[in-house]
Amino acid sequence: MSEAVESKVGATCVVVLGEDGLVLAVSRKDDPRDFGLPGGKMEPGETVEDCARRELEEETGVYVQKLVSIFVGPARTPGRLCEGFFALYFGNAPRLRERGAIGWVPWSVLFEGSFGDYNRKLKAALDARPICSTLEPEDRVSYVDSMGNRRLGRVVRVTQFQVRVALTDDTPGECDFDYDEVDRLVKEGP
Repeated sequence: MSEAVESKVGATCVVVLGEDGLVLAVSRKDDPRDFGLPGGKMEPGETVEDCARRELEEETGVYVQKLVSIFVGPARTPGRLCEGFFALYFGNAPRLRERGAIGWVPWSVLFEGSFGDYNRKLKAALDARPICSTLEPEDRVSYVDSMGNRRLGRVVRVTQFQVRVALTDDTPGECDFDYDEVDRLVKEGP
């Protein structure tokens, strides 16, 4: 994002998706049926990313390190913008930290809320992101783990942000490779 655009950003929101495709949402404080994305206004001296992390943690108790900017659009304050981020979710259980409600909801619930128009645009931008890898499900891959061992696996799922690999060597399990570490995977022959 350019500095000129960043200086106009006054708010942020964060999309956190669960394994089942549901979105982590919080309600308006005064209406527990009006769900939206965790987010809020920037504080003086805060970066856009810092604001997104702080608001997510304040509202849900979820802390994330990796954020991916997916959309910048008009905020409620005239002349200001809101930047939407995607956060990779690693399973620390959300908990309500402010008045209102918290829950995992389908996108349709977010479209019905106070920020429905913005959420539709954000979802469209998320859906339009290219897949993070040229790998496809069932591709055989290898990688070198943190101990220097070569591991073998089979691609299970590829999204805009992650590749999931089921290990096929002597240690069963699955590993997720985020968008910024997918280059560690080497496609093997058939």
